[in-house]
Amino acid sequence: MPDTGSDRRGFLKSLGGGLLVLLTLDDVGVAQESGGSGHHRDQELPQNVGEWLHIAPDCRITAFTGKVEVGQNIRTSLAQAVADELRVPLDSVLLVMGDTSLTPWDAGTFGSRTTPTMAPQLRRMASTAREALVSEAAKRWNTDRNRLHVTDGFVQLRASGQKAAFGELAAKIDWVNVIGLTDHVTAPPH
Repeated sequence: MPDTGSDRRGFLKSLGGGLLVLLTLDDVGVAQESGGSGHHRDQELPQNVGEWLHIAPDCRITAFTGKVEVGQNIRTSLAQAVADELRVPLDSVLLVMGDTSLTPWDAGTFGSRTTPTMAPQLRRMASTAREALVSEAAKRWNTDRNRLHVTDGFVQLRASGQKAAFGELAAKIDWVNVIGLTDHVTAPPH
């Protein structure tokens, strides 16, 4: 076997040092997210829907997160959480990731925390948006919310088939003052 200038003991020492650094960095990230240390410990996630979602007049849906895609396929899973709650196809949702001039503060990407923390947050915001759209349609048609159905970017009156597009309804809502609810989140489809 050729001599590489390093023995097994030296290699293991360097590997052990690398593992120590990784564990230390992971511990710092978890502590920051849970409020234990770091300069963002007192900062909370924004609770208004306008920080997380935008429904354009042409019905394009944009969701925002400070998380970034680094091979874990979160672009798809986070967009799917939004699509599920708004009851629209996945390709209806554009996910803006990691653009700090556009996205709300959400602690960044670290320690495998994106899916367990951000999917529920985006799901909550999307379900709140869905309920706000239903309320706006009910107000517009002077009807009970329970008579309405949400599908494919529309709120529809079940009996008559009358419908309004998300973009049309969203333009009437002050999204900055719509605060994320927790009791309207639906279970993800099986």
